[in-house]
Amino acid sequence: ASSRVFWQFVVQVARQIQERHPDRLVGVFGGYAGYGNPEVAGQFELPSNIAVCITKSRWDFWDPERRAAIRRLISSWSELTDHVYIWEYYIWNWRGWSARPKLVGYPVFFPHILQDDIRFQRDHGVRGEKVQNEVWTQSYPGLNHLIVYLTGRLQYDPDLDVDDLLDDYYTTFF
Repeated sequence: ASSRVFWQFVVQVARQIQERHPDRLVGVFGGYAGYGNPEVAGQFELPSNIAVCITKSRWDFWDPERRAAIRRLISSWSELTDHVYIWEYYIWNWRGWSARPKLVGYPVFFPHILQDDIRFQRDHGVRGEKVQNEVWTQSYPGLNHLIVYLTGRLQYDPDLDVDDLLDDYYTTFF
């Protein structure tokens, strides 16, 4: 209900910041609640210094509908700004507010989904990604190690062969 008011405010602040500090960005989260709706933001003439961070979780991408919804969100924001970023959640083993059951103690592992998503993000101009990975707080330090390794390698080169990376990981780590 307040999405238009929110975007009016953001646009006004972004314009003022752009006048005084043309090299600075104004960041907003484009994945939380209704205010992150690109359809509403697109009704405004957005200044070029608006950066949008989309929050998501690849572990939901086994569901084609969820994957398609996130891809639509990324595509829509990419049409509105050149500054799209991702906040990725790999907090698999304790996150209890999703449709999937709690899987405490199970590793996070979806290498081909990961590569497909990183390629999609590259192809849609996503500038960067922050991975939230807090399994160490639950005394399971190795559960996300492999997916974090793959994420790092694929962020630098999304076209690497995932199966070769897995062979390298298994050989080096074990």
